Amino acid sequence: MEGQELYELICARRSCRAYTEEQAPRDLLNRVLDAGRLAPSGMNVQQCHFIVVQRPELLEKLRVLIQQIFAGMDAKSVNPMLERAITLAKEGRHNFFYGAPTLIVVANKRENGNNLADSAAAMQNMMLMATALGLGNCWVNNLRWNGEAPPVRRFLEEIGVQEDEGVYGSLALGYAVTTHQEALPRTGNAVDIVD
Repeated sequence: MEGQELYELICARRSCRAYTEEQAPRDLLNRVLDAGRLAPSGMNVQQCHFIVVQRPELLEKLRVLIQQIFAGMDAKSVNPMLERAITLAKEGRHNFFYGAPTLIVVANKRENGNNLADSAAAMQNMMLMATALGLGNCWVNNLRWNGEAPPVRRFLEEIGVQEDEGVYGSLALGYAVTTHQEALPRTGNAVDIVD
């Protein structure tokens, strides 16, 4: 891949918030997961743990658990970024993974000082690979924010998150309902070059 092709792929990636029910074929899912596994990690410890949730009843149980947590919050007392989630949860309409048929949970060792950075590198690799394969994807942080709430933690351990691991991100994955989304203007992320 030439640099221009990679740049175009980066520019094409979008956060998808509406999915069809169709599962991605296993070979595409495996390529996304391999991209995550190939991400760099501090001191090459390779401690990311990917848990793929596809069973509809498990996804629904997790959706309800997260919705219950948000429904119990006061929108005025939290980060403004969460106000919409809280409002939707109180209305019984919060779906933190946007109805995607696959949710990839990214866990890592709590003791790993690079756990969040290593997980973020894996997430970025998976998002770019998913985009290259024509799959919609969205990084969601609800499990990072709420993963230690007792009912959520119990669920996470039931699906394979180890006792010494925390969740540092999750990826909604599937086919987008709409295949073309306009890019939002990039007005942040300042750059200063000191030479």
